[in-house]
Amino acid sequence: MLRLVGEGAGAGVQPSLGQPRALLYDPATVSSGDLETGNKTISVTSKPSTPTYSVSLNLPSPPEGIEVLRLAFYFRFNVASNSSSTVRYAVHINGTQVINGSRPTSFTGEVKETLAQSPGTGAITLGTNQVEIYLWMEPGGYYWVTDTVECALGVGSNSTTISGGVLRIYARGWISLGATLLNWGGGTPYLSLAPCDNYAAVLTKVTGSGTLLSVPAAVVDGVLLSCWGTSTTAINTLGQVTVVSLG
Repeated sequence: MLRLVGEGAGAGVQPSLGQPRALLYDPATVSSGDLETGNKTISVTSKPSTPTYSVSLNLPSPPEGIEVLRLAFYFRFNVASNSSSTVRYAVHINGTQVINGSRPTSFTGEVKETLAQSPGTGAITLGTNQVEIYLWMEPGGYYWVTDTVECALGVGSNSTTISGGVLRIYARGWISLGATLLNWGGGTPYLSLAPCDNYAAVLTKVTGSGTLLSVPAAVVDGVLLSCWGTSTTAINTLGQVTVVSLG
């Protein structure tokens, strides 16, 4: 159950005042930055034995009282020019191939891919994630050139509907809460707050990257934060989350 202060009393959690307890979690969204500082010509005709690019992304674990439910990964690169080649690419995270794709002969433009997993169920994990990116082409072409390669990892989702929470906060009684919404890849992002047991029972939501969802005072029995957006090639994630509990 969750009720904003001022909504009127009802059955459920009763206010309980105690010593203030602060929970701070700032997963932000860890970005590689642009891994290609110039232009790279891709002419190999099979998947390389060593990665074309590699980077380590570290996602911090939350403090006690906060549970991460969903992790989201974003990958993009740009094909600046293409000489009659079929573009091939793959991404490994912590030794597991998670993305394997292609673009047709002579394709140019930006490629975006996303992935979302629950901690402990896939390759992405809290802590250190080793990301390896492989670029090549199919036999029969000449070459293609990339000038931008980037990836990012955060607590969030790649969903285009509200389909479950990304972060659960175990707090009971009076709380004050703030959470920042971030977006990688475009579209319109959303962040909502709901009771722990029903993500669809949205109490409040915000939209726009960099927007703060703020609940100055509420009476709760646990809360759930959910992220989603309008783009199929974007991830929507959490920045800093602050909770002050008097329960």
